[in-house]
Amino acid sequence: SGINAEYGQYHPSLVIPINRPQTASVIVHIDIDCFFVSISLCNRPHLRGKPVCVTHARSNEKSDSYAEISSCSYEARKFGVKNGMFLGKALKLCPDIVTVPYEFDAYHKASNELYRILVEKTPYVEVVSCDEAFLDIIELVDATDESTIQCFVQELRSEIKSSIGCTVSAGIGPNKLVARMATRAGKPNGQFLCYSESSVAEYIKSQPLQSLPGIGRSTFHKLESKSFKLCSDLLSRTQSDLSELLGPKDW
Repeated sequence: SGINAEYGQYHPSLVIPINRPQTASVIVHIDIDCFFVSISLCNRPHLRGKPVCVTHARSNEKSDSYAEISSCSYEARKFGVKNGMFLGKALKLCPDIVTVPYEFDAYHKASNELYRILVEKTPYVEVVSCDEAFLDIIELVDATDESTIQCFVQELRSEIKSSIGCTVSAGIGPNKLVARMATRAGKPNGQFLCYSESSVAEYIKSQPLQSLPGIGRSTFHKLESKSFKLCSDLLSRTQSDLSELLGPKDW
C-alpha cells in the first residue's frame, strides 16, 4: 500500500505497508467528517448547522431529480438523507436542504495536506481514500499507557483540523478492523480507543453485524433470518454453521 498520486504528491516508496511483521501495533484510523461537505463549508460558514449536500444538481431542480448526493452533512442525515441518495428523494425528506457543487481542486489540496501531516508523523501509513487512512503509531507512543495514545491522536486531529479546516474522527485499536469499527463510536468529531484485549472483546461483541466489513444488506438479511443481529450472536457458531448459511466463499 502507498499513497496514490491521485490523493497527494507522495510517492509509494515514501510509505511502508502497515501489515509488517512485529509483535504489536497501535493502529489509528483517521476519517475526515463529511469530507466533501466539510470542504464546501470552509468557504461557506453561513451554511454551518444547516442541512447541506454535495451534488451536481441544484435545490431548485424538480423533486424527481436523479442527481446523486455524494456527501451530506449530519444535519441532513437527521432527516434520513444519505450519501448515494437521489436528490429528488432527499428533497422529499428534507425540503430545506441546500446543495453545493463539487470542488475537486479543493478536495485534492486538502487530501494532499492530510497525507503530508500523516507521513511526517510516521512512514507506516495506509491509504483508504482521499479522506481516510490508517497509520501505525507503535513507535511514537507508549502502548502500555492509553492516556499517551489518546493525547497523541487528539493532537493529530487538532493539527489536521487547524490545517485543513475540517473536523476529524479517529478510532484506535490493535488492528485495522478494530480501529475502523472504533471510529464509528468516535463520530462525529471525536475519537474512541479500544485497545486492551478485554475492551476489544467486549466492544466487538456489542456491535451490530452491519458494522463488520463485508457484511452488506444481502448477507445481513440472511443472518437476521436466523436471529443473528450482534457480533456476539456469531461467537457460539462454528465456521461450518456459517458456511452452510452463507456459502463457503463468505467464510
